Amino acid sequence: MTTLADIEKLTTNYASEKNNLDALIAEINADAEDLKKKYSLRLRKMMGNVSGKYEVLFRAIQENPELFVKPKTQIFEGIRVGIMQGKGSVQVEDEEQTITLIEKKLADKADLLIKTTKSLVKTAIAQLSDQERAKIGVEIVGKESRVVITSVDAAVNKILNSIIKVSAEELKEEYEEAA
Repeated sequence: MTTLADIEKLTTNYASEKNNLDALIAEINADAEDLKKKYSLRLRKMMGNVSGKYEVLFRAIQENPELFVKPKTQIFEGIRVGIMQGKGSVQVEDEEQTITLIEKKLADKADLLIKTTKSLVKTAIAQLSDQERAKIGVEIVGKESRVVITSVDAAVNKILNSIIKVSAEELKEEYEEAA
């Protein structure tokens, strides 16, 4: 039979390997930072170049729509260019008012134009007794005991991941601003 001391030893072995993995991840992240620094200037310059070329191409197409009557688009160097009709989108200023107007003025089409949805309020259902849930054919699953193996530094990992995400978003914003 396994003892608590055995579990402690197994946990020590697991923790050791996890620390090795964490160290490797830290090394990868440091290398990624170095790569970002190394290529940042070139990347920004290239993004600026692409942005400039895009603007010139965009203006040329926009100013010469007669070149794209039939066919409306062409493919050059794997890039589709031309003029396409926008799909448009439905814009509603006041949804409740629009629903009221549909019910009054287009009552025969109301079922097609208005979506009515019903859904369960699971938090309220969870508060019902077991007998009440059984009456409506609902049961709570996943309440049983289960093995837990989590790193106490999970919060730190979340913070690191959010920092990485923020860095990526900042780089994307810089690209978009350059464009």
